Amino acid sequence: MMTKSFTNITSALLALVVICSILLECCNANEKQKKFVPPGMNPDMFPEPDYDPQAPECTPLREPCGFYSFSLHGKTPFKWIKSWCRCGDNQECVYDRTDMKMRLYRQMCVSREQLQEREEEFERKYIYL
Repeated sequence: MMTKSFTNITSALLALVVICSILLECCNANEKQKKFVPPGMNPDMFPEPDYDPQAPECTPLREPCGFYSFSLHGKTPFKWIKSWCRCGDNQECVYDRTDMKMRLYRQMCVSREQLQEREEEFERKYIYL
């Protein structure tokens, strides 16, 4: 009788560990999928940026970390244009501004702390429906 209850407890703990592992993996996947794109744009239209690991770090809020080119039709996916530098470990490459003449979305390095402050300010200003 004791071994049967021990087996039930063991299998319940094993199931709990498996479920927690699956949930943790799903949460990590959602965090990786978060993209910082121009306001009102579909994140699926933007390919994943690739950076040269040997490139020097960009000067935050000065040098662009990359660009997305776009067409005037707006139906084709954007193309990633690599920059000469990359963001540091504690920074994210995020949308900075649109250059209509060159048809580019300029991306800049922003520290994660500043990015979190921007998101909180945006959430206070705008109501999501």
